[in-house]
Amino acid sequence: MNHNPKYSSREEQALAEAGKTTVSAAQKRTLVALFIAVIFFVPVFQQITEINAYFKGSRASVVPQCYEIFGSVFSALKKVCRPSGCSLENLFSANRQLLRDMHAYENALEDNSLAGRLVRPSIQYFMTRWLGAGNDKTYCGRGDWLFYRPDIDYVMNHGFLDKSVMARRAASGSETVSAPQPDPRLAIIAFNAELAARGIKLILMPTPVKPDIQPEKFSAGFDNYAMPVYNRDYHEFVKDMDKAGIPVFDISRLLVHRRIINKSDQFLVGDTHWRPEAMELCARFLNGFIRQNVNLKTKPDAGYTTVKTNIVHRGDIIAMLRLPKCGDKFKAESVTIRRIFEPTGRPWQPSEKAEILVLGDSFANIYSFENMGWGANAGLVEQLSYEMQRKVDRITVNDNGAWATRELLIKKLARGNDRLAGKQVVVWQFAVRELTGGDWKIFAPISVPKKSSFLALTSGSRLEITGVVKSITGAPRPRSVPYADHIVAAHLVDVADGSNQYGQALVYLKSMTNHVLTPAAGLKAGNRVRLLLVPWADVSTKYERINRTDLDDPELLFQEPCWGEIIKEGK
Repeated sequence: MNHNPKYSSREEQALAEAGKTTVSAAQKRTLVALFIAVIFFVPVFQQITEINAYFKGSRASVVPQCYEIFGSVFSALKKVCRPSGCSLENLFSANRQLLRDMHAYENALEDNSLAGRLVRPSIQYFMTRWLGAGNDKTYCGRGDWLFYRPDIDYVMNHGFLDKSVMARRAASGSETVSAPQPDPRLAIIAFNAELAARGIKLILMPTPVKPDIQPEKFSAGFDNYAMPVYNRDYHEFVKDMDKAGIPVFDISRLLVHRRIINKSDQFLVGDTHWRPEAMELCARFLNGFIRQNVNLKTKPDAGYTTVKTNIVHRGDIIAMLRLPKCGDKFKAESVTIRRIFEPTGRPWQPSEKAEILVLGDSFANIYSFENMGWGANAGLVEQLSYEMQRKVDRITVNDNGAWATRELLIKKLARGNDRLAGKQVVVWQFAVRELTGGDWKIFAPISVPKKSSFLALTSGSRLEITGVVKSITGAPRPRSVPYADHIVAAHLVDVADGSNQYGQALVYLKSMTNHVLTPAAGLKAGNRVRLLLVPWADVSTKYERINRTDLDDPELLFQEPCWGEIIKEGK
């Protein structure tokens, strides 16, 4: 700063000029023009892109996304001013729905912004490559190791049984998000009582996450650490389960021992899940644990065989970083999986008549569910069946291990498919992080279903219908979860095929494929849709294990869903 003679000192000059910037008239005009160009042309270009996407078939509506919020407003007004009259209950219901729509609208605008998609990957690359920073879902460890944030939170957070922690979680709900039931003991003990009433033994399998077993890959302070890293309340939880007579199978110490003795990694470098060798070791010891706790009938060996297959894939945490392809330093990993085959040579299949049922999450699905990218018929349940040389049944869903598989089991029971018939043991596998972040719902006992007014399709049938979306679940933001695919549930009314009226329908739709949202993800309450429906039972083998969000409505518990695909106008 050059001293101006009109000031007595530099200090006086600094005080006088603080906060003042001299800008020429030409500079002002240029900056204003650039600002106007950005706020005008970026939204216009975005709208043109979305309209073009509709005509290419990748959007469900020709109306640009920025205008969709007005439809939510009109839907909310309709809820308030119903023919039956206005009421506070209608007002609160409409307000909750509008808040949910606004939250989803803001996320969708951010995710689908073309400018954002062009800029964000480069910024993320700079942060990851030069600053060692991840994002809101990932942490960068040592070398190329990546960690899922909820896994780190599990080991670093306060004890999950602490009364103040549970009270805070129980009060964390909002107008748009229901508060979780935070105490896992309540849900587990209630579930155990239901199984015990049918003479079935429950075995818990909290599956360790990456920082439990590989903490040295996150921090050099753990280089010589020879024990698993647990949440501070984990051992108290295990003691409570022991008091309730519920055995807990924990493979953590064996995996750490194997990591140290063999100097081998037990988890994938860029993925949330374990390596196949660690999973196979778990299946081997789970076999012995089950036999120690349950007196299974002696049966001849099932005759399962194995074939080794090499798989090369990139991890789910790498995908969540959203890095540009040209600057992505993280490479695909190679693993060798052990695929299990029936004596006939067919790939292994679960059996509903088996004495053992496994309820599991993505730790059971990896290497089993081909959509996850790590191969097929080589997952935890297949390995357990091979080690035991006997048939095993499974219900596995990629997310929400605290409640999703139990809810799916209840739905099957309610719809007449008794998956507990003939069972002696249920193994409940879930990622151990669920203890701190899961919603441990306590489900009401199954009641006799009422006569249904919902559309039910017979096996092998196909039906083109139109209907109005009464309610629909939301899709996750792409690359915000460690799963590439997602399914939403929609409750349709005014369902018809042109000549016949069917009333209502519960429909599952693919909302995300390979981290890309589908037109179904943009559906809102009040939208009229045209769908091709097939029975869910015909496609459940293919889609049931995909991460899915169901409607939280007791009326829908007993309804048989359909699988739907949006039919583009003109087809």
